[in-house]
Formats: sequence, C-alpha cells, structure tokens
Amino acid sequence: MRRLVTAGPPDGAPGLGLRIRAGGRTYGVTARPGTGGEDEHFAVDVDRCAESRWRACADVLYTRRPSPPEVAVRRVAEILAAHPSCRVAGAAVRGGGWAVTDGTEVLLIRRVPVHRPLLVSCLHAWLVAGYALGDIEEVRVIPAS
Repeated sequence: MRRLVTAGPPDGAPGLGLRIRAGGRTYGVTARPGTGGEDEHFAVDVDRCAESRWRACADVLYTRRPSPPEVAVRRVAEILAAHPSCRVAGAAVRGGGWAVTDGTEVLLIRRVPVHRPLLVSCLHAWLVAGYALGDIEEVRVIPAS
C-alpha cells in the first residue's frame, strides 16, 4: 500500500486517514492539520472565512454546511468556478458524505462523515501525486497514522 501524507487546515481538527481503492490497488492517504507533510497546501472553509483574499489563494476550499446531494454537487462547481486557484473543492452532503470536484470529475463519497473536511485535503494529495478523482473506486476512513 502506498502512503500519501498531506498537511491541511490548522483548525484543530483531528487527522484523517483514508484507504482508497483504485485500479485494483489500495492506497493510504493521511491528512493532518498544520505543516510538515509531503503535500502542504492552504485549505479554507468558504463559509467561515470572511476574508476573500484567503479564499482567493486557497488550494482547497470546502463547506461543512450539509445540503442535499444535488445542491452539494452544484455548490462545489460554483466554488471551483469562483476561485481559479483552487485545485479541489468539497461540500458536505446532508445525510452523510461529501461531494468533491477538481473541475473534471465530481465524486459523491458517502463513507466519510460531514464533520471530516480533511477528506478534501486527502484528495488534494491524491491529485498532487498524479492520480485522478475518476480513478477512485472506494474510499474508507481508517485510523490516521
């Protein structure tokens, strides 16, 4: 299993570990708040950040406000379109899970709870490592190591 490590938002959130299955292989991806990972990036909650300059330079944008799946899918597309420097955007889905997009694919990931926005940071690491969102067959939460 190949392990990718990312550093995401320093908002006091616990780390997140994922097991991603793609192309018949299994990958481990871990996100931790702060710095020091292989993939450091700037992540912003679009609903909680009042300063547009921080949203404008973020690599990862997300909203924790859950909405129905079709609204979450539309919301991630709007976030990405409004912020050209953003590499990946995520929106919590009412009832559980996330809608995530990089502008080419939109995934609905049901097995990651809405209170775990580091999912979007994990997927940023996935993209930076050269993989595509469309490669992902399954995502499961595992203990962050």
